[in-house]
Amino acid sequence: MNGNQPRTLKERGISLIFTAMTLVFIVPMVGLAIDAGILYTVKGKLQMAVDAASLAAARALSRGNDDASQQNNATAEAEAYVLLNFPSGYFNVGTPTFGVNNSGVSIDESVANQRSVSVTAYVTAPLYFLRWLGTNNTTVSATATAVRRDVNVAVVIDRSGSLQTTGSCNSVKNAAIAFVNKFANGRDNVGLVTFASTSIADFPIANNFQTAATSVPTILGELVCNGGTSSAMGLNIGYQQLAVTLNQPNALNVVLFFTDGQPTAFTGSFPIKNSSTCTFKAINTPYNPKTGVLTVGGTNPWGLMNTTNPGQPLASDLPLLNQPTAYANTSQGCAYAANWTGSPSSAYQVGSDITNIPTTDLYGNNMVTGYQAVTTTGGFMDLTATNIVNASINAADSQALKIRRSTTIPNIRIFSIGLGNDPNNHVQTDFLARVANDPRASNFDSSYPAGTYIFAPQASDISDAFAQVASAILHLAR
Repeated sequence: MNGNQPRTLKERGISLIFTAMTLVFIVPMVGLAIDAGILYTVKGKLQMAVDAASLAAARALSRGNDDASQQNNATAEAEAYVLLNFPSGYFNVGTPTFGVNNSGVSIDESVANQRSVSVTAYVTAPLYFLRWLGTNNTTVSATATAVRRDVNVAVVIDRSGSLQTTGSCNSVKNAAIAFVNKFANGRDNVGLVTFASTSIADFPIANNFQTAATSVPTILGELVCNGGTSSAMGLNIGYQQLAVTLNQPNALNVVLFFTDGQPTAFTGSFPIKNSSTCTFKAINTPYNPKTGVLTVGGTNPWGLMNTTNPGQPLASDLPLLNQPTAYANTSQGCAYAANWTGSPSSAYQVGSDITNIPTTDLYGNNMVTGYQAVTTTGGFMDLTATNIVNASINAADSQALKIRRSTTIPNIRIFSIGLGNDPNNHVQTDFLARVANDPRASNFDSSYPAGTYIFAPQASDISDAFAQVASAILHLAR
């Protein structure tokens, strides 16, 4: 029989039997493939939902004044995000559940300085072809975990007089208050450092920054803007809050630095002329009677200042220069202070008291770095207004570099915000980029954590700038 001859009825019957027997295996296999494809799609959608939920829950740990309320907010946020991102009825699947008594959302606080949020959601998915095997549906689950590191942030805020002059002081205060309120009271630590001609830790860094008797928002609300711009001093005190007061290297440690102009002041140990009438010493510091801890700044050398201030609200940063009764070690007996009235021009006699400018400030910052040019004679800087400003910039630049390279608290990130509406003292883009180790900086070093410099052209832009920094910090925390 050749291949062209028709099959017999017997042969056709065998084919039908073989085909029927084959379908017993093929149909379940095809059904398994189709049902598996549907379940894979459902699983992917559910996984995306729990991924988003875990991240949202980690962010929600910043809401609430205690750990219990923060955990409740995180749990509620996780459930809401799953339900939002996995709509009921998707592929005929029911509403997601979270286990018995919502056990699908758990928060682990066993590791120091971090909290882990795990989210597990379940859905019941119908089967189609596999019902032939007696199973009508199956359970699909997905799990995701996000870690929220505790945040330690030193908020270093410029409160110089130019902010008052440009009408920006209230905008800064309101933006800073909103920034602080984005962090988790009781878990995160926030410290407030303000600086003008001098600097002070208005709120030593702690985790009760929202609930303390005098909270950070309260202090910010009472802030008075007056004085020069001693940026290096503010940065140093901010760093001390993180490295000395806390010393928590496992947390996310951040410095937020805000200013509306270039540095115009620094604090150092100045050599005083033998012929000077100055008789004071620095408080609690065994300096030689002819050497003092002084701050100079502004367009002209403003003179000698005490380096400590009372707390907020600070009525003025300038009268501290000439209050020998209340501040016995402040500018006492100095020629420049004899007729002090609060105007820089009346203090220009500083040259009658001191010989020149040291090359390092009180905190060991190098002020002859080559970043900004200064002139020197005999190992000291010449006493000129240009040198004072450029030395102030170099000191702050040096201090930021030391913060990034700290071995006590490695990997500190600095975010800088510059307000650009002061026509007499413009912010310097490269300087603030260098402070933050922004990739746009002239000295960017990829070996250390990169921060971000944000420019706010007008007072109306300050709030958005602070919000951007808060968002970046919270993103890094998870």
